[in-house]
Order: sequence, then structure tokens, then C-alpha cells
Amino acid sequence: MIEVAYRSAALLLIAHRWEGGGKFTLICLEKKQPRPSSCLAGPGFDLVLQQLTSLKLRRTLTAREAEEYWRSNPKTSWAEVVIRDNSELEPFQALIKPVAGSPQEAVVRFHGATYIVGLDERVFQLIAGGCKSLGASDESLGARGKLP
Repeated sequence: MIEVAYRSAALLLIAHRWEGGGKFTLICLEKKQPRPSSCLAGPGFDLVLQQLTSLKLRRTLTAREAEEYWRSNPKTSWAEVVIRDNSELEPFQALIKPVAGSPQEAVVRFHGATYIVGLDERVFQLIAGGCKSLGASDESLGARGKLP
């Protein structure tokens, strides 16, 4: 079993698959939608998952920098990412937020430390689109499976 959960103030996305190599099923609950949507994961989700599971460290914020960042960006403005699998590893749980003015970076809070990582801002746009941008029927990524 592998499960990915993404929570923000406006969206809860749960992706689940029972076996490695299987297709993920996505369940999206959006604050402004009265009903959840569900779909099989498509190329958009594959790209999001690849990005979230291979974050590239750019730098670690000092304690002072992290404290200032938290003060100016309260926890309610962050998204939470949790990745669980059936291995003996502990679930990966982190808070994540795009870096304003830097479309290829995000701030990640993980195990008490705060990092700047490489992450394309379009990942957040794909997630916000729910099944429309992450589902198997999405054609917006084209045959190459690349971010638009």
C-alpha cells in the first residue's frame, strides 16, 4: 500500500494504491465544491509524485531565518504532505509552501528544520486542479508527459 495526502486550506487530496506499480486512485475534496471527486491518476499526478519524492535541497535556513519565515507565513498558509508506504520506513510528513517570486523553489519544514528546495510552482497548480489536472483523462500534458 502506498498513500499520498496533500492538505491545504482549500483542498484535501488523497492518492492511494494497493500495490507498487499499480495505478493510484485520487480522491479530491475541495472547499468550494459540495462533493468530492475521484479519478485514476494520470500523467499530471505522476509528475507531482516524482517532484515531491525527489526534492532537491538548495539550502537550509538558519534558526533565525526559519523563525522569521514562520512569523510572516503562519502555519495555516502552508500545505501538508504525507507519504506512507508499507515498508518499515516512517511516513514522510512535511509542511510545504511555494517561495514567492521564485517559481522553481519551495520552503519545506521537515523534522524541525526548514529548507529551500527545488520544486516547480506548477506542481501546486496541478494539485489545485484536482482530478481535472491530475486524472488519467487529462490531455493538457500532451503525449510527452511534461509540465505545460
